[in-house]
Amino acid sequence: MVLVLWQFLYSERSGDWDGHLEGASKMLPYLVACGHYKYGTCLIEYLAEMQGLPQEVDQAFHNGLFNVKRRNAKFNCISPDHAVESTINLDSKTEGGMTGITMNELALVKWTLTLPFCASVSSTFTEMLRIVPQTEFDSSHHEDHPSFVLRQHMAVDKVKSVLEARLNPFRSTDEDMLNIYTLETVDSEISDSLLSVRSVGSRAVDRYLDGEKGAFSKVKVMNNEKAKQKKATNTSSAVNSLTNVELQTVKRVLVSVDFTGERGLHHLKNLLSHELLPYAPSIFQRSAISGMVVLRTGTKSALLEYLKTKISLSEWPVNLEISSESTHSRVVDLMPYLRSHPPNPSETVESYGKRTFSTLVSFNSNVKELHVLADRYDGIFGYSDEEGKVICLKDCGGCHEQRGCSNRSPVALGRHSNLDDWNSLLSNSKTKARLIELLFGEFENSVHLLQAGFTVYLSGGFRDRMRVVMLNRSGNADTNFEERLSCTHEEADTRVVLHMLDCLERGFDVVLVDANDTDIVVVLLYHYKLFLGNHPNCEKRKVYVRFHSYLVPIHRLCSNLPNDFVHSICLLHTLSGCDTVGFMFSKGKRVVAKAVEKWGLEKPIALLVQEIQKSKLDPAVLEKFSVICKKVVVASYGKDPDHFTSLNELRVHLYPRKRELKYLPPSDAAFECHAKRVYLQLDIFLQANRAKPQFLDPLQFGWMFQDGGVRPVVSTLQAFPEGVVPQYCSCKRCTKKCSCAGNRPCDLLCGCGGKCFMDEFDMLDG
Repeated sequence: MVLVLWQFLYSERSGDWDGHLEGASKMLPYLVACGHYKYGTCLIEYLAEMQGLPQEVDQAFHNGLFNVKRRNAKFNCISPDHAVESTINLDSKTEGGMTGITMNELALVKWTLTLPFCASVSSTFTEMLRIVPQTEFDSSHHEDHPSFVLRQHMAVDKVKSVLEARLNPFRSTDEDMLNIYTLETVDSEISDSLLSVRSVGSRAVDRYLDGEKGAFSKVKVMNNEKAKQKKATNTSSAVNSLTNVELQTVKRVLVSVDFTGERGLHHLKNLLSHELLPYAPSIFQRSAISGMVVLRTGTKSALLEYLKTKISLSEWPVNLEISSESTHSRVVDLMPYLRSHPPNPSETVESYGKRTFSTLVSFNSNVKELHVLADRYDGIFGYSDEEGKVICLKDCGGCHEQRGCSNRSPVALGRHSNLDDWNSLLSNSKTKARLIELLFGEFENSVHLLQAGFTVYLSGGFRDRMRVVMLNRSGNADTNFEERLSCTHEEADTRVVLHMLDCLERGFDVVLVDANDTDIVVVLLYHYKLFLGNHPNCEKRKVYVRFHSYLVPIHRLCSNLPNDFVHSICLLHTLSGCDTVGFMFSKGKRVVAKAVEKWGLEKPIALLVQEIQKSKLDPAVLEKFSVICKKVVVASYGKDPDHFTSLNELRVHLYPRKRELKYLPPSDAAFECHAKRVYLQLDIFLQANRAKPQFLDPLQFGWMFQDGGVRPVVSTLQAFPEGVVPQYCSCKRCTKKCSCAGNRPCDLLCGCGGKCFMDEFDMLDG
């Protein structure tokens, strides 16, 4: 199907009439089989008519005149409807066009008759002022522009990140058809039907051409009833049902009650000070896999899209130019590297480890050092719960649970184990830890692959979390590397900072970091700025982060971005969502960054970060942190951060316009827990330059032990106000005889909206 679409688009852009007809005919069976009957019928008639064109018209179409060119260039043909939409229709819909007068027949006729004259006046006026459109003198294709190329690279990165987070179909060795999201095996009947879609559509077209009535309506690509039945048995269906029930309950609370007047406003404030759900929908969501309440996920790379607007696009290179006159060091986050370089079919751990090490050390002859780092999965906080389970935020109830990794059982691995089921191996933390440990062992046994003068450092993948290994064939041994690089960090994201700073302090001119994580870009940006402040003579030393298909120039960002913004970027990134902090619904990282810039909050945030560095447990600092974070949230919702001192007030203010809880900010009670998780993660980021940092207690900062794991605390208040009991009622107007009422007094969940017992009971007190 992809090749058919590619052929059709290629023919359209190049003006190939025969290729256009061939591509359209190849698409026909798929359109019919997928239920697009009107497209199928019209396309059959179209192809038949095109076979009987007059000779002069057919010759013109073969010369490329079936499409439109707006410039004299190659491979830039567009279809006529596309040309009309981008010219005449576009002009008619702009300000002063037909918008608003289409219901007035006389006005529309007048506008239609005068449009050519107005266009002629506009063209003449443009020529008189010598205003030449960009397309008139720019001979290059618009898709060759650096901004377009960079957008394409970022779009590819998003697709890659989704595939790596779920299941990459291009690397899967499973012969069965799998659901990329849930990793479930598709029913064989449905799988066979989907794989035979072309033959099914072709047979339907043949029956239609033979004159059979209703030939298309009999087409069934898959058993829809069976597919729906299968979906109903999945957890995701039950989760959706549960979510809908919860939302209907809240809708009954908020919609049916009259909030006018002073008494009504009091009730609204009381209600919206609670979340009215078992979770805060603006920062939490139900997992489609397990139904558990998990942190809301989002797109971390949106922050990079915002940062790229701050410097010239030409400074975001795709390839690193390595000069022989400078010394280079390379730091690799191993897990993203393994995801993008999977093992070959039937390859064992031993052979895969040797091949991976050989590839890593043969990067470039001018690179003199390689640092290979890995995540820890045994916790960083030095204690466990009553059952001995270690606190590990890598397995928190956030994005990892969303990927469906928690249901995967650990796999016993050895040196000679086969790695065919690659995606499953990377879906369990214990299995990943064992795999990394085995690979580090193979790296140690592959010292003979190193060239003279090349040094490799291994950290994070050993059973001893403090262990660092140096591999070097030359006699110039680094004697104090353990003192510098032994650390207790759980994340490779923060270990990268320690190794990057070590390379810069030892005189390397360029440090290349291989990592596909926005967290690393943010943390490196902050700590590189601090490094330059302490080492002003090192401004010419460069740091790049290889983010999928392009390089992020950390040194350029530091020099072009305002100092206050760089010093505040860790807090902005954490508050707007990361692996251990929920994303705010509809308030992405670009929205938050622009709001902070608009309301001038960079300076207060930068000063606050400095205070946190000095005394993070000071109650005054914690209180100031909560206030600043609330201001950022208020600004993100487009309001004056000095006007609203409470998020509950903002919820009441926004409710008449939003009417859905997920579009409202979290309540003060829920945000208190959210801010604690932000503070915990921010402290981890700020201490990335320390080998043995003192971390905060996660059980005191928004986390708790529940259901055999570490879970986020949703709120400090219960879901509903005191006296309001979630109970469904479908009555249009309740009476004491209603079965839903019983002996229970009317409350805000009653279908009457509190009117039936208004004189007898107070709605909140019951």
